Amino acid sequence: MAPLFSRSSLQFACHLRDWPTDRALEPHLQICLAPENQSAQDIADGILVARLLAVLPGEPDLRASWLLACHEGEVHMRDVIAFRLDRSANEFEIRLCAALVSAAVRIVDETISLAAIVHGQVLSAEEVIERLANAIRTASTLPFCDPVPPDPFGDRRTMVTEASR
Repeated sequence: MAPLFSRSSLQFACHLRDWPTDRALEPHLQICLAPENQSAQDIADGILVARLLAVLPGEPDLRASWLLACHEGEVHMRDVIAFRLDRSANEFEIRLCAALVSAAVRIVDETISLAAIVHGQVLSAEEVIERLANAIRTASTLPFCDPVPPDPFGDRRTMVTEASR
């Protein structure tokens, strides 16, 4: 299950890496997470991940794999936040924000999975996206969720990539 969890985490990270700096979080998530923009395999994997997350409380080995995948996502979240704020991914504030946001995403994933699989609750894609965006905004200690001013020198991506190596 570790590769499936890892793939899910990395896929979300890729969605965030493609986030244009002139767009706020909510419209970006609405576009990249819309069901019509998902492949059949992505949807099937998402359902399987939800089923696995629903049994985490009774499966410590599965939980360990899930938490490792979440940590991978946190590392990528650092890069996203650093890029959007034109800062180093190694800064304490960036790392702290990424950890908090990643924990919020994990809790949303776990909560929605339990609600759907164990309790039979049906949430629309819009509701899931709204809860995810709200959790990210609530957990964020830095202002990266809104559009960021353009980089007048055009070297934001280069500087952040080099700084996080």
